[in-house]
Amino acid sequence: MTIREFKIQYALGVIGNPEKYELVWANNTAQKILEILAKDTNNNDYIRTSAISKKRLPEKVLQDLKTDKAATIRVAVIRATNDPSLLEELSRDKCAWSRYHVIRNNKTPITVLKRLSKDPSMHVRQAIAQNKRTPKEILIVLAQDEKTFVRTAAKKRLENLRKNDDRRI
Repeated sequence: MTIREFKIQYALGVIGNPEKYELVWANNTAQKILEILAKDTNNNDYIRTSAISKKRLPEKVLQDLKTDKAATIRVAVIRATNDPSLLEELSRDKCAWSRYHVIRNNKTPITVLKRLSKDPSMHVRQAIAQNKRTPKEILIVLAQDEKTFVRTAAKKRLENLRKNDDRRI
């Protein structure tokens, strides 16, 4: 299907969810069609997040979607982006689930890891403790966290760092 044909059928409402699912998961779907499906708030979140998760959307489109009211869409943007400044912005999201996914993106700046190591959500702090890029000084602080899950994860990472240091000697 060409982009022109898609736009006409889409505008007429001829394309239903089954066809949208097929388009989202087909390997040869044009980027422009994925953009339309990702941006259309009349689509269900599964179609939108699936279009975003193809990781073929330009950063400009991801920037447009960063303030979407649906946390699932913002998380899909976090998982798809390679832009550290977008991750910095989304690390301030009110939703802990979004902040958790920022930590799990390997393009997240260390400054964000440091700031979020004081996050009120224990899940965010635990993800920081588990992140292989988290600096040792942050892990030392997290090893004293009030929550057992966070302390355990930080101590485990510190132990792994010590083992790696011992192997180098």
